[in-house]
Amino acid sequence: MASLDDLGVSIVRATPVEDQSTYRYHIQVQLGTATWEVAKRFSDFDRLLQNLSASRYAGLPKLPSKTLLGSPTDQESIDTRKEQLRIILHDLLRRPDTRRSKSLRQFLELNKRRGDASETEEAAPRPLLPEPVRSFEDPRFGVSGLAVAPSVNLILVTHEDSTHLSRLGRVWSVVEPDELGALHLWARDAEGAWKRKHSNTYGIKVRSLCWEDTTRQFFVGLEDGKIEV
Repeated sequence: MASLDDLGVSIVRATPVEDQSTYRYHIQVQLGTATWEVAKRFSDFDRLLQNLSASRYAGLPKLPSKTLLGSPTDQESIDTRKEQLRIILHDLLRRPDTRRSKSLRQFLELNKRRGDASETEEAAPRPLLPEPVRSFEDPRFGVSGLAVAPSVNLILVTHEDSTHLSRLGRVWSVVEPDELGALHLWARDAEGAWKRKHSNTYGIKVRSLCWEDTTRQFFVGLEDGKIEV
């Protein structure tokens, strides 16, 4: 039985649908000695990427933007669209995780053509989209540092103002007092949930931090050169 590592595709042509409202893109699929063709609309490609995203696959390619007048009509635009969709398929096939995904195998009709419903998602690493522990509500702030202390189930996160005005630093804080830095200490409870146990804000930026396991201390470096323990 041919391996999915040998799977190849090409978009051989585009044909208009019956009402001329859009095009079908004919994909030639080759796996070992078997070759077949599937026809997909632009919306099918969109649905494929949505399904992969819903399955928590990360770093997916982007569809080309839709034209203002709907589907492309001139040959040059159609050829450009074909090439763009070909690149998307090749990007998905190059990755071991998406190549073995159920969504892509259904899109290319692998199980139907091979009569092989047992070809499941193989044990390849699947990059999952991370679930945030907590979102920092103020969009001005970016994460400036992260330190993990697994021996005591603690996480320390520092933030600093990333707006253009914050580049004035302490001068800006005198003109318009503001919070330019923040520190949050998270602890994991007995049920495994992370909860914020301590917070502190600063009129200057928080630039760095580290955890020293022997003495079990966090060191926080501030923009003015001071270090808090």
